[in-house]
Amino acid sequence: MQDSYQPTSYARLLRQWEETSDALANTASAYLGLCSSLEMLSLSKQTIHRGDIISQVDSVLKHKALHDISIAQLVQSQSILIRTRNRLLAPIQSLPEVVLSLIFSYVLHDCDPTDDQDIEWQVRAFYRRLYTMVSVCAVWRRFVTSMGSYWSIIPIIRESHLSVSRQTVSLCLSNSAGAPLDLVVVVPRRAPHDMIQGVLNHTSRIKSIHIATGTVNLIQDIFDQLVRSDDLSLLSELSLCATEPSHFRGIDSTLSTMFSFESYSRLSKLLESLTRLSLYGATIHFRGLTFSTKLTELRLQQLLVGSTSHLCEIIEAISSAVELRHLTLISLYSIVPAVPANVICPIISLPKLQSLVLEDLHYDTLSVILKSIEPGPHKLTFCLTDKCLFRLILNNAHQNVAVDTTQLWRLFETTAVDTLIIGEHYGTKVMESPTLFAILAALKQLKTLKLDECTIDTNMCALISVFPEPFESNMEYKTKAISEWHLTSAKIISPEAFKKLVLGHGVQTMVLSGALDHTSNDPMDWRPLRRGDEIVEWLAQNIPDFCFERAQDHPNRFISRSWQRVR
Repeated sequence: MQDSYQPTSYARLLRQWEETSDALANTASAYLGLCSSLEMLSLSKQTIHRGDIISQVDSVLKHKALHDISIAQLVQSQSILIRTRNRLLAPIQSLPEVVLSLIFSYVLHDCDPTDDQDIEWQVRAFYRRLYTMVSVCAVWRRFVTSMGSYWSIIPIIRESHLSVSRQTVSLCLSNSAGAPLDLVVVVPRRAPHDMIQGVLNHTSRIKSIHIATGTVNLIQDIFDQLVRSDDLSLLSELSLCATEPSHFRGIDSTLSTMFSFESYSRLSKLLESLTRLSLYGATIHFRGLTFSTKLTELRLQQLLVGSTSHLCEIIEAISSAVELRHLTLISLYSIVPAVPANVICPIISLPKLQSLVLEDLHYDTLSVILKSIEPGPHKLTFCLTDKCLFRLILNNAHQNVAVDTTQLWRLFETTAVDTLIIGEHYGTKVMESPTLFAILAALKQLKTLKLDECTIDTNMCALISVFPEPFESNMEYKTKAISEWHLTSAKIISPEAFKKLVLGHGVQTMVLSGALDHTSNDPMDWRPLRRGDEIVEWLAQNIPDFCFERAQDHPNRFISRSWQRVR
């Protein structure tokens, strides 16, 4: 850490310390000599005023003031010198404050980018690391408490398994010392208005807000309280999450929205400054909505959109985000009427888009989105579930109507997909060999394939090999080579067929975890793969970039309700 002394004052201080040390040693030596002289004097035959000497010595010995103070100060001086020496010897002391701050920040924000834990657990882990550093030593404690940015995450959390006290919130606000704030509110049932009230005096410092509640009404209550101050000019990131989608019960009813009617004017103003926006569990009115030209990341998840026309309104609103770089659309429920309306959706261009993630969407919703967003240099990730095989139709009661494989193939054949993610748990029908083959055959530019809990047998390997037999007599489906594979919790029944599949695709990168078949359907007969297994060693020798992982590892499926931890 940087010294507070200038070079001239530092040199002067060191010189004064050396001179005083010498003077102290000389004075102590002289004092000892004088005490010895008094002793010699008392033994001599010289005529002296014994009463005066005895009185003065008694005064010193009786109160012990001189000796006690001197000894205590010398001991304290020695302790200070030892502490100073140890600090100077510690490597951490030689680092500039900016470097030390960077190192501590890396420790505090150390997290797996694919970690899908809810944000309350991420905040808990952050503060656990913070308090661990505070408890190491006095030097670390002073440094950590002096860094306002380390205390800028303000947690208002009232979960059954985790609850933050009002005193903790006050301490964070105090230690943050004017730094921009990240407000995290996680309350399932009731808004802690007293704790939120304590934050209202600091709204001008809030740069991000994350609210996760049980109901939409609770989000409205908390959000209205925060925006009432009309002083959120620094706000750039907003994440709102309603975990109980009760509004989905009446799928044809009026849409539940995140914001009350009174707060919509303030919402429009806030959108002008946002760079990141995430909505989970309820929608907003998108008609006529304009996003900020600063918006770079948008995530919409688990929303009841309504009709196709409402979906088109969302797409139209997205087109206003001309700086958008990352767009994630997950589990959007768009209902098609039994008698389709003639709805023309806009064709939009997102010139700055870098990544587009589409997950868990019904066929019609997926079709509208793919046809509405112009192709570009962005990377497209599909995370397909069984919903893509159905249309959500609204008649007397909403129902899923199956889409045949040919329709799916025609939708995907003109789509440039970079990464395809399919998991057995969410895509049982998609993982069936004929359907999976049709999808892979349609995706001509697929680079990365991620399969979770797939069964690798001769049938699967034959169907998705590079040059399989025609899937149907009237269609010449052919699978293109895929260079990168992520196979997690895979069940390998036919290692030899798997080897041929790898060689046929010319696989360059593979991540593998799973189990080997022991010739039985009984899961107890499956044995986890090991590094020494013949198939694992063969893959390591024949794939340039091969990574073997433990069987419990799973891919990042993008299905967590949590927003990436505030940064």
